[in-house]
Amino acid sequence: MQLPSTLWDCISKADMASCPSIKPVQKIFIKRRHRQAMPLLPYLRMLENRSRTGPLLFKEVQILASQGACHAQDYLGWCYSRGIFVAESQIQAIKWFRRGAAQRYAAAQNHLGEMYIRCMGNYFLDDDSLEERMGKAKWRNKALLQYYQAAAQEYAPAQHNIGWELLWGNDPFHLENTDPAAWFQKAAEQGMVEAQEFLGIWFSDEENDFPFEQAMEWLETAALRGAALAQYALGERYEEGDGFPQSYASAAYWFQQAASQGEECAQYRLGILYDKGRGVPQSDEKALYWLHKAEALGSREAHDYLMIKLQEQCNFSKK
Repeated sequence: MQLPSTLWDCISKADMASCPSIKPVQKIFIKRRHRQAMPLLPYLRMLENRSRTGPLLFKEVQILASQGACHAQDYLGWCYSRGIFVAESQIQAIKWFRRGAAQRYAAAQNHLGEMYIRCMGNYFLDDDSLEERMGKAKWRNKALLQYYQAAAQEYAPAQHNIGWELLWGNDPFHLENTDPAAWFQKAAEQGMVEAQEFLGIWFSDEENDFPFEQAMEWLETAALRGAALAQYALGERYEEGDGFPQSYASAAYWFQQAASQGEECAQYRLGILYDKGRGVPQSDEKALYWLHKAEALGSREAHDYLMIKLQEQCNFSKK
């Protein structure tokens, strides 16, 4: 069975349809969300600095893992889960993550939880049978247990993952803190830019109890740290004067930052600003450049806008 590779693969269209209040930028966040890759530990960096090739590095890791080094066991599981240096194997990934988690290594516990979520498949659907719901609940509860164990060690990615799971479901362990925003806040305060970005985008709506001013602070922090979607969302805020003083120049600046990182929505909005000369000098050349880049990445809005521009040019030439 082919397991989903991202959380978006686990969230079905039915889940999204049940949340009509989700804004476009929030949907983009869900689609683009990816798990934080485990950073190489100092020892592994040292091996790479010796100019060793990938296969040789992998053999070193295998030896360390077989000797019981938890950081190597975690890294070996990470390689198997992504097919790096070795054929992808979910079974082998879980095996090595379990060994690292058994030693209370927080990164391994968190990665093991992520593997259990992938085993879960789609989130709960209305037409799931009792057996299917029980199977999904089993995997999700096993994942949350690993997340909680890692979060107890103040491991930010696990705190972030708990917040995400609580956002889309209940807490089977009945912990005192079941507020998703509080878990994202824990991770954000430790400097996890993904959590800062999420707080700024997801919890900025009026229906959330999270302080709006604080959400805007996290949004700006994430944008300044280079988070592309936060940069796009901040550009939107400046363009609309929502949470920040209205400024087309500031909007153009942040759209430019996000567009340069390949954010198609920012490319589309930046193209419009150049077309209309808002916040930037009017430039047909730059407008078409960014609109075509957005269209190439699949932006339907950019495609439609270009078609309208083309029709206007055709009408003008007929006069």
